[in-house]
Amino acid sequence: MQNYYLIILLVALSGIGLALFHPEGARLTNRFAGENKTSAVSIFAAGGNIGFAVGPILTTTMVLAFGLKGTLILCIPAVVMGGILLYESKNFSNEVSSDKELDNIDKKEEVDEWGAFGRLTLTLLCRSTVFFGLNTFLTLYYMNILKQSEVQGSIALSTLIVVGAGGTLFAGKLSSKIGNKKLIIIGYSCLLPLLILFLNIKNPILATIILIPLGFFLYMPYSPMVALGQKYLPNHLGLASGITLGLGVTMGGLVSPILGYVSDTHGIHAALSCLIVMPIIAAVLARKLPVKEADLKNKAILKNNASQVVAEN
Repeated sequence: MQNYYLIILLVALSGIGLALFHPEGARLTNRFAGENKTSAVSIFAAGGNIGFAVGPILTTTMVLAFGLKGTLILCIPAVVMGGILLYESKNFSNEVSSDKELDNIDKKEEVDEWGAFGRLTLTLLCRSTVFFGLNTFLTLYYMNILKQSEVQGSIALSTLIVVGAGGTLFAGKLSSKIGNKKLIIIGYSCLLPLLILFLNIKNPILATIILIPLGFFLYMPYSPMVALGQKYLPNHLGLASGITLGLGVTMGGLVSPILGYVSDTHGIHAALSCLIVMPIIAAVLARKLPVKEADLKNKAILKNNASQVVAEN
């Protein structure tokens, strides 16, 4: 395809497809998750993380082997999964319909917390800025600052994303024990020193080693934030998912041109150094988030105590 504007149109259509899938996908994940919703969301998010890591490698392989026409092979998994989702859509509808009455009863007792959701979105924006900054400039950083090849820079980026998928899954398992808010704060608090350390190491081997925990803690707050967003807006799960999975993530990409300007003016190291402030802001915002898990536990304790009092009487 040689028409630049047609390519832009097709990319935009692809983006619309992604935007349509994620809110409904996350909403259904929330519905079918059971009690540990963060764990289910982490699996959902980890699938996307793995796609981010594998996609560029697979695309490069196909293009090198078959030219640009090789990208058509990427349609195969998309068509297969589309067919599976279409086949299962009836089951999804039946499950949603069967739970609809009970869901409406539960929602009457829950109130949307828009202020908390707004702070959560800003927290997610900070994480997105760091993610897009590293995703955009990490390979260039390896090439220009650490004097490595483009291949080694790409491997470093893939390492960051693959390890991040592990961090996402780990957060889902740990959330039921310490809560979403604590996980978010821990993730950002650990990310800050690792980011500073990474930017002050000139040895490429040591830098790559630091990337492993850096990627882990960068991704660890993600699924807790998505799950917490759904808890803050129980009556608008689709909207909450769309913002946390879509808008809250892509907004960080709007910062990339600013970082690009800083890179052109002061260098790549200066551009990435600008990211250091983001975990600080995110941790401060996260501390102000309401603790939904504690509220739920308190309700359960009160209910249990009340039942014991009734039984004793």
